[in-house]
Amino acid sequence: MEIVTRGEARHEYTPDERARVLTEAAKPGARVLLVAQRYGISPSLVYRWRRETAGRPARQALPRAPRFVPLLVDDGDTRQ
Repeated sequence: MEIVTRGEARHEYTPDERARVLTEAAKPGARVLLVAQRYGISPSLVYRWRRETAGRPARQALPRAPRFVPLLVDDGDTRQ
């Protein structure tokens, strides 16, 4: 089994950096996807910043109950 971890730490954006991105994304005719690509960030991050700037909390996934799947192990022994 191979465990792949993220090789770099998350970038902390300054309020000025966020404002620059949000200002550009808010211009008439601007597309969030293109603005995000220009800054090398995810479009979902731009949308999150918009919600936070508007005073709305970031959306979070609803908690789900853990799912268990039965595991059958065959040891290859054909004796009954």
